[in-house]
Amino acid sequence: MRLDALNEAAEAMGLNVGLPLATARARVPDLQVMDADPAADQAFLAAIGEVCRRYTPAFALDPPAGVHLDITGAATLFGSEAALVDDLSARLRRQGIKVRIGVGPTFALAWALARHGDGARPVAVRDLPVSALRLDPADTGLLQRLGLRRVGQILDIPRATLSRRLGQTLLHRLDETLGLRAPALTLVPEPILFHVQHRLAEPIALEAQVLRLCRWLAARLGEKLEGRRVGGRAFVLDLFRVDGAVKRLVVQSSRPLCDPARITALFVERLAILNEGLEADFGFDLLRLTAEDVQSIGQDTLDFMSGGDDRDLVNLIDRYAVRLGPEAVSRLAPAPESRIPEQAVKATPFADRATWSDEAAALYDDVLLRPLTLFAPPQPISVIAGVPEDPPQQFTWRRTTHRVARAEGPERIAWEWRQAPEPEPTPSAKAGHAPKTEPEPLGELQQLDRTFRDYYRIEDVEGRRYWVYREGAVKPDTPTRWFLHGLFP
Repeated sequence: MRLDALNEAAEAMGLNVGLPLATARARVPDLQVMDADPAADQAFLAAIGEVCRRYTPAFALDPPAGVHLDITGAATLFGSEAALVDDLSARLRRQGIKVRIGVGPTFALAWALARHGDGARPVAVRDLPVSALRLDPADTGLLQRLGLRRVGQILDIPRATLSRRLGQTLLHRLDETLGLRAPALTLVPEPILFHVQHRLAEPIALEAQVLRLCRWLAARLGEKLEGRRVGGRAFVLDLFRVDGAVKRLVVQSSRPLCDPARITALFVERLAILNEGLEADFGFDLLRLTAEDVQSIGQDTLDFMSGGDDRDLVNLIDRYAVRLGPEAVSRLAPAPESRIPEQAVKATPFADRATWSDEAAALYDDVLLRPLTLFAPPQPISVIAGVPEDPPQQFTWRRTTHRVARAEGPERIAWEWRQAPEPEPTPSAKAGHAPKTEPEPLGELQQLDRTFRDYYRIEDVEGRRYWVYREGAVKPDTPTRWFLHGLFP
């Protein structure tokens, strides 16, 4: 466990990124820490990039804490590069974001000036520290141990000597900083916005008028979506009131939509459940319809949307989701984090994206491998088997004895070590007394063996098929229990 990021107070105490957490706590006993969240940091950096898009359409993210902007030709819109920098810096600081901005003819030089430059005066490339070359910490430390602390000292050394002694990476970083080589940057494309709007000469306030205009906007939006072979999974209708207030209505669909009639039908359901009404007051003079969460759709999906036997079912699902909420109508989706049968699937709203992996499809698409019905919890059974490793020859369930005609298995499934089943409480613990603290007389290996299940697909003499499993290790000193987990059709 090492420090990933620090605030100014922690830096003032002598802590630095990469320091082991134990060492940091030894120096600062009351240090407050929380787990790093790289995904959230990346999403926040992307949001900062979208804020910067107002200054240039060409920008690239430089994780973990950088955004490259190509402001070629954009500075004239603000009067000068300094005015653009001041406006950008003030905008981000108003949002509580502390920034350092560097401007240079190359991305690499701008990166160096932002982190090692002095905003009060220009800095020559030769005066920059070697850490401004974006090298690995190990390479930077090697240069410093060799006495090379400034870029100018490296430039005075012949390139052949640098290449032979320090490799090509150093030369590439030097060329990028000097503008002799362009760094590999992936520009963030500007998202395509699918929205239509209409401004009214006279405001409207009635629900029937809003729906009529919504139907007209949906037809125009549907043409745009169908032209690009895409559909929207979510739609937003913004109603702009005369006094500046905005009424926002959001609906979601279980499938990508581009059919104007179905889009309008979703807003009919949304308006029907408004407890407060439209709150039009003096009326709305601008309506805007936007398609969000846009996905590509094929020809078969387009035909499905325009008609078909399942159209009524999909419409019913969307109506329930709009009226009762997305969580009211769910479907089974794979849970790839677990292989345990009762945890391998989970209920998820229809509006959420969920795909089956090839492995999950192989297990659950074939009814011969997984039953359609699982018992929760699994039913205990008594079994007669030849030897502990053999499948059942006979089992008793709910006072009924079944003789086994065929059996297939075993299929071993182990509990994840983080999700191992809790031991059953002792009778004294169930009665409210403190449980015993003495460890069980089983070794560590036997404790792990108890988390395994051996599954069998069996069929009795009457043709009924069952899915049973043996829980516990196959050891003389380890108890073994049998359970009926599912029924095959």
